[in-house]
Amino acid sequence: MTTEAVHCHAGQVLPPLTIPVGATAQRPEWGELPTAIRAAIVKVLGSAVVQAKSQRSGFTPGFASRLWLADGQTIFVKAASSQTKWLVEAYALEATNLELLPPAVRAPRIRRRLDLTDGETDWLVLIFEDVPGHPPTRPWKREEADRVLAAVRAQSIALTPAPSRRPPWRPFIFPDPPGLFEQVNAQGFLPDIASRLQELGMLAVEGVRGDTLIHSDLRDDNVILADTGVIWVCDWNWPSHGPIWVDTLTVTISMVGDGLDGDRILNESGLVARTDANLIDGVLALLLSYCLTADIGSLKDDSPFLRTHHVWYAEVIERWLRHRRGW
Repeated sequence: MTTEAVHCHAGQVLPPLTIPVGATAQRPEWGELPTAIRAAIVKVLGSAVVQAKSQRSGFTPGFASRLWLADGQTIFVKAASSQTKWLVEAYALEATNLELLPPAVRAPRIRRRLDLTDGETDWLVLIFEDVPGHPPTRPWKREEADRVLAAVRAQSIALTPAPSRRPPWRPFIFPDPPGLFEQVNAQGFLPDIASRLQELGMLAVEGVRGDTLIHSDLRDDNVILADTGVIWVCDWNWPSHGPIWVDTLTVTISMVGDGLDGDRILNESGLVARTDANLIDGVLALLLSYCLTADIGSLKDDSPFLRTHHVWYAEVIERWLRHRRGW
């Protein structure tokens, strides 16, 4: 990743992204899994593992590795132990959610779910179909950005209306928005616009509606550009229902930070034509406030770049929002 600042369409100098793209997660290697867990996985696969490559993108500590088998197959495996209960719950949600996505959605599917124990600790193991490819290059290249944006647009259309489920999909909105803005004020962030951020954000809380199933956490590290040319979207842990443009908006943020024209991207998507710009800006205000306050003062051993990631996103969103609002 370049350490030089880039310029957005408004002529503003944007901060460089300083996290090591593709190497942000601290994950265990295949050989570090308990022997009993590795043996159980191999037994289900029916073939020995001859090579393994840990996937270091993302910001969670779970096992995530591509495995090459003696019989020539490749598979992708995620695993988490009950020592990280929150991650087991996230993986279990992902397994459930993937079953509910229609075939038109390009998401790697789970071949097997294994509930295992090593004699002391319980484990959840998800065996996925393997999708050979790579995440988008950072800084974003226009050609790759266009391909990803087209795929996200098609995905949003395919997920409108949201596929049914019981219980219903949760609505897209941050929990406790008033508390979020209280934190922004308490920390003294952006005093010149803090009150306007709150006004915009609460407007979005009241007014954002939609019947699209949205990924809700769509960033470049959740995208795979397959060797076949297909764009795949991964990590369906937190889908929700909301406006059709949300996934396009969230994936565009890093593009803006890398120098692309975010307003042009939104307009050319065709998804925001009848949308009040105040609602879009309100969602940006919520995202900005979250990124400003998330993990303040912490350096997590299992995700040492998470706070740096949030700070960069906050700076990018702030500058984009100031440009959009004329602040």
